[in-house]
Amino acid sequence: GGRSSTPTAMGALFSMCGGGVEEKEDLAPRPEAEGKSVKGIFGALSNKVLTMAGRAPADPAYDAAVGLLAEGAILKVTVPGGQGETARVASTSDASILTWQSLELVNNMPKSSGAVALTEISRVEKAATSAVGAWISGISGPVFIVHHSVPVEQVRFEAATENMRDEWVSALRLASDKARASSMEAKSERNVARRAQKELELMTRRQAAERRKTEIMKGMKGGGGMKHTAHAMASKV
Repeated sequence: GGRSSTPTAMGALFSMCGGGVEEKEDLAPRPEAEGKSVKGIFGALSNKVLTMAGRAPADPAYDAAVGLLAEGAILKVTVPGGQGETARVASTSDASILTWQSLELVNNMPKSSGAVALTEISRVEKAATSAVGAWISGISGPVFIVHHSVPVEQVRFEAATENMRDEWVSALRLASDKARASSMEAKSERNVARRAQKELELMTRRQAAERRKTEIMKGMKGGGGMKHTAHAMASKV
């Protein structure tokens, strides 16, 4: 009846991902899930299957953040030692790099531009500015500051509204956090791969040495006084 359709459908999805028997048992519906909706059960199990298949489950909040950053916006950008420039600010489509280009052109090229990798962003914060400070600095809108290590320490962005400022702060925080986590995971995987390669090379050298020992001993077997020489040669391999 209707109850058997869930494991059958999930079984087909699971088989496509090549899971093992233990993992398949782990995916089986639990008694405590009887009262839950089929949609909820499918959501939880699908996420597990996607994880086992090497694909991250859907993350609507992150997808929305990436969409906002890629779409871009017109913001006022100020780098240390520079003057504020009205610029188009946007990320690359994969949300790996945040870029900006001033709207003012010089010789048909942006007067100023810049970029920062999201993996280098250490903090994104809303800036509180007093009325006097805003007047002195020429600030007319809500400000947020992006702190990073390369190529400069911080960049100040001025939004048109508080809502725009808050959306960009949230999006940059989420996207940069995920970018750093992914970078660290990739680095960890590379380190594991290098260690595995070194271990494999060491094992190969040991096996080759053992083979040489065996060949030397066989060649010298029965050689009387040469037997001691064979042992000495083998011990140096």
